[in-house]
Amino acid sequence: MEYLPEVELKSGQTMQIKRVVAPDDEWGDALLYFMYVRRSDYTNCNWHHNCVRVLAGDYADVSHDVFFAGLLNGEIVGTSWYGSPRDTLDVATYGRIITREDHRRKGIASVLCALPVEEFKSLGGKAMYLGTGRTNPARFIYENLGFEHYNYIKDAGTIMRLIFSGDGEEFEAEYYRSGCGTSIRPLHGGDLARAEVLFNLPLWAVKDSSLGIMHSTPFEGQFFDIMAHVEKPREWGMALVTEDAERMMGMAYAAQAPGWQVGQTHVRYMEFLVHPNYTEHGAKLLLRVEEGSEAEIFVARVAQADEDKVAIIEQAGYQQAGRLPKAVRSEQAESDLLIYQKM
Repeated sequence: MEYLPEVELKSGQTMQIKRVVAPDDEWGDALLYFMYVRRSDYTNCNWHHNCVRVLAGDYADVSHDVFFAGLLNGEIVGTSWYGSPRDTLDVATYGRIITREDHRRKGIASVLCALPVEEFKSLGGKAMYLGTGRTNPARFIYENLGFEHYNYIKDAGTIMRLIFSGDGEEFEAEYYRSGCGTSIRPLHGGDLARAEVLFNLPLWAVKDSSLGIMHSTPFEGQFFDIMAHVEKPREWGMALVTEDAERMMGMAYAAQAPGWQVGQTHVRYMEFLVHPNYTEHGAKLLLRVEEGSEAEIFVARVAQADEDKVAIIEQAGYQQAGRLPKAVRSEQAESDLLIYQKM
C-alpha cells in the first residue's frame, strides 16, 4: 500500500488516495466491505468471491491487480481497479468503479477512474476493457478517457475498450496473428482480460450456450462464473495459448448439465471458443478438457453459422444428434442450432 498525492475535489475537500496492490492484509477487508458487503445486491455474487480471492493473494502469481481507494476523513468514499495477466501486462480489465452515495458529484470518480488508465499505459499496456450500462452516467467519464463502445446489446450493457496505440482493428489483427506455435494449459484467474478480449469479438452467433452468451452479449463477469465452475473438484477448464507469448487463442470447459445433481451427473456440455486463425488446434483443446472430466457423455450446442466451431467439434469426434431450426437469432441474422454428442 502507498499513498498518492492528495487531490482537491469540487466540494473543496481534500481526498487522500491509496494505491493497494493485491494481496493486501491491511486494506483488503475494508475494500471488500466498501465494494460488496455493504451492497446486498453484490454480496455473494461471483464478482465478490473473485475479489475476496484476489485480495487474499490466491491469484497473485498469475494476475496483477491494483486497487485505488479515495478517502475522506479516513473513510473510503470511492474505488477503482485494474487487473492484467502478470506475465505479459498487455491487456487489462478495468472496473470496480464505485462512489459512496452521499459523496457523489464531487469529482471522486473522475479522479479515481483516470489512475488505472495512466498506470497501465505507463507499464506498456496495449488495451483495456470495461463493462457498464449504456445509460450509466459514468460512461461519460470513460469516454473522456478515450474508451469507445465496442460490444453493445440493448438493455444488457456494453463493453468499452481503450486501445493505447493505433485502432481496434490493428490491435486485434496483431494480437490474433496466425502462424504461432501453441500449447494447452489450465485456465487460471489471470486469464480474465484475455477471455474478455476473445469473447467480445463479433465473430460467433453462439459463444457459450450454457451461460447464454450469444452474438454481441457483453462478456466480463461471466468469466468468474466459469472459474467458479472449473475450480471445483474434477472440473477442468483449459486455455489454448501461443508459445511465443501468453496470448490466448482459445479456451474450453465442460459445463454441468441442468440436472447434474440427480439425472444428468454423467453429462457435460462442452463450451469453447477458438479464434478462427487457430481452428486447427481446437480439437486438441477439447480433447484435453474431456481427459479431465468424469463425464460419460459430452454435448455441444453450436450455431450452424459458426462454421469454425462446427469444424472443431466434428474434428474432435462429435456426431450431430439434433437440430433446432432458426433457434439463434439477432437483428442481423438467424441460424439453426446444431446439437452434437460424443459418448
